Amino acid sequence: MILKDFNSNWKFEKENEVILVDLPHDAMLHEKRCLNGPCGVGGAYFSGGFYTYTKSFIVPKEFINKSIHLHVLGAYRNSIVYVNNQEIYSHKYGYTDYFVELTKYLNYGQSNEIKITVDNTLVPNSRWYSGAGLYRGVELYIGGMDHFNINDIKLNTVSLDPITLSYTIPYTSNKKLDVLMEIYDQDRCIKKNHKDHGIINLDAIPWDIDNPKLYTFKFYLMDKDEIIDTYSLEYGFRTLKYTTKGFYLNGKKVVLKGACLHHDNGILGAKSIYDAEVKRLFILKNAGFNAIRSAHNPASIHLLKACDRLGILVMDELVDMWLYHKTEYDYATDFKDNYMHDLKSMIDKDYNHPSVIMYSLGNELASPTTLNMEGFRILNELCDYIHKNDYRPSTMGVNFTNLEREELNAHKERYKMMEVYTNSDEIVDDYNQIVTRFGYGMAEIACQEDSERVSIDTFKVLDLAGYNYAYKRYELDSKIHPERIIVGTETMCEDIYKNYERMKKYPQVIGDFIWTGIDYLGEVGIGGYFDYDHHFQKPYPWILANGGAFDLLGYPTGEAYLAMITYGKATLELASYIYDEKETKSAWRWTNSRNTYTYKDDVIGKDIVVEVYSKYPIVELFVNGKSLGKKEILNGFTTYKFPYEKGYLKALAIQDNQVVEEKILATSMESKLTSRIDYSGSDITYIYFEYKDSKNTIDTTREDLISVSITGGKLLGIGSANPKTEDNYIKNEAHAFLGAAMIAVKKTEKDTHVIAKDSISSFEITF
Repeated sequence: MILKDFNSNWKFEKENEVILVDLPHDAMLHEKRCLNGPCGVGGAYFSGGFYTYTKSFIVPKEFINKSIHLHVLGAYRNSIVYVNNQEIYSHKYGYTDYFVELTKYLNYGQSNEIKITVDNTLVPNSRWYSGAGLYRGVELYIGGMDHFNINDIKLNTVSLDPITLSYTIPYTSNKKLDVLMEIYDQDRCIKKNHKDHGIINLDAIPWDIDNPKLYTFKFYLMDKDEIIDTYSLEYGFRTLKYTTKGFYLNGKKVVLKGACLHHDNGILGAKSIYDAEVKRLFILKNAGFNAIRSAHNPASIHLLKACDRLGILVMDELVDMWLYHKTEYDYATDFKDNYMHDLKSMIDKDYNHPSVIMYSLGNELASPTTLNMEGFRILNELCDYIHKNDYRPSTMGVNFTNLEREELNAHKERYKMMEVYTNSDEIVDDYNQIVTRFGYGMAEIACQEDSERVSIDTFKVLDLAGYNYAYKRYELDSKIHPERIIVGTETMCEDIYKNYERMKKYPQVIGDFIWTGIDYLGEVGIGGYFDYDHHFQKPYPWILANGGAFDLLGYPTGEAYLAMITYGKATLELASYIYDEKETKSAWRWTNSRNTYTYKDDVIGKDIVVEVYSKYPIVELFVNGKSLGKKEILNGFTTYKFPYEKGYLKALAIQDNQVVEEKILATSMESKLTSRIDYSGSDITYIYFEYKDSKNTIDTTREDLISVSITGGKLLGIGSANPKTEDNYIKNEAHAFLGAAMIAVKKTEKDTHVIAKDSISSFEITF
């Protein structure tokens, strides 16, 4: 099966608007946002829509003896595929890929038309920004009439001493054909084999997080001496082992330093492009994270490929809801009819990716308990399928506060769903105030007797017990469930340091996944500080969750510095924020701090909070040369509060009565617009625009409008990390926020020229 580029020049039609687009394409970015946008707080006040993608192409006559398959990597949602106006396939779920054989529907030697409709009209259907359309792109595979079943090729490393590979390479023919497998280390063939299944030994280097070594497998389907089909993939040799003493990768204990990660790529919307996935994974890996949880849907193929190559471990998650709706039109409507097909699709996609180490079957579900026998039956069926078809363990993000309880059944009628998530003002007021005031009480609720009663049978079925916000069960279950292997599937950023220490104390807790690694679109304001009411989600024009260790552009927050200190990627860092006693902080953002000491003149004399993060036991903070005293570092950081004055901060780290490190953070003086290329790949170049002074300090007060024009390239996205904006990511201008904005550009010619302007200056970038 030969892969052909099939992403260019699709005709995109929305109502009466027709434009040419390249895939991946996020149709939702073309919708208007407004105060009453029907996607609501979850979908960032966008609208839904019905979209049609068409592409015409000529199929050569000589292809009449070929098989041709369309691979849709992701279509949100309810997609239907037509060939020459004939409907041939439909697919409900928006996050699983699917293959469609086109062979018998094509006209050979003539022009053909593929049409894919995507129906995302019924909204809200997601608790976050879903995006829409063919947002993960498509591929075209051309092979022989007898060809490999590429979804069923399975590679599994069963031992490392020596490296031993179990494999199966199925094909479609009814007659016996020859299969040749060649394994390459770059250009050097290290192994050849002439069987379609079996076990072989190799002299190779294992794949791990520090050295993600990949090999290229080439497969040839042969009828005597004639090659009738080919296929290739990348694979890394590694073994997994889970015990109550920890998780072992290649026999070496590895603590999972994880971050939950939504599927959107910031200013690109929901589009999944390999370079975009690499960029955000670099951000997390450089901060010390070694694992991600795909929240709350199957990861894209591009994301998994990036994880394979960068050495990032993956908990891939099936879905956000089962039997009960969390939004009015979400996938709970279709889950019961499709869950086995969706699980198979996820496993088929993931099987040969060494980065994938476990499967999560869902997030914060009420139903998989013995109080709901239908949910419990589904749980057993899903786990049984994994055990029969994969070697990886199953888990689930269990939040004990929304597990179904008999005493809660009386509230079903009022809430219409057990997993409360709605736009009803009455319910949101109740729910938000509870979450805002008692967010950390979830850990207490998890330890209650009824939490144990309704969850115990579920955890007997799952291979790994996934705990959302339930760190207080770690000590409890080390005593009452010493056989249970636990993973912190979702935890508060504030607890990252303490949870890392807990994992040292309770080795049966194999990892911790903070909410969340990088800020994301939708679920607006869940991490926002509240200065006007108790709603943890915000009104229009809020567009971002305002959570995450890193903001939408990848700049660190105080939470990122805590992670970097915890995981040994930093030794001394400074961050600050303006103190306001009226503000109520969110459970999902415990600090509003940034790496800045630059504020507007009206802040002078008002209190600010400076956070000092350090691996050393004692720090001393100076403001314009005046000491504010020494403080002990507890759980990775300490704070100072004082009236703001312009100038500079200096932090000294002290160990054994000796100054071992210092860090200076200064107020930005007169600044101007600058640019830098942050990342450049084959598909995307990211360029940052930052307002900096002569000492390279960013002026975080600047919010100027920046416009760009491009020749020799295509603008894929433009925007800032502003959680509350009406800027449009697909236009050619955006306001800076905290002194910065970013563009993503696709090169179309050898030299690409970008002209950037604000109200004062203009300059050109060529790359």
